[in-house]
Amino acid sequence: MESDLEKVFAEHGKVNVVAVVESMEGYGFKEFLEDLRFVFKHWSQFQRVAVVGRSEWMKLAAKVDSALAPWEERFFTPNQIEQAWKWAKGKA
Repeated sequence: MESDLEKVFAEHGKVNVVAVVESMEGYGFKEFLEDLRFVFKHWSQFQRVAVVGRSEWMKLAAKVDSALAPWEERFFTPNQIEQAWKWAKGKA
């Protein structure tokens, strides 16, 4: 997945993202550090990040990210996925 995103960043510069998180099983500290390294590398290239998931901690994390990062980030539940796409595209 990272290489696909690298191509998108290279082609478009700034991007909006819809991240659908179905499970965190198998996601540990190593994966967290890899994600963190990727995010810092592209820190100024994210514009909007829509996180779609089920957990309350993800909702809280999206609020914290939005307050600290230079991009907008919002949390959506799976039944709000259409709204997430509209928001990410700047149409909501």
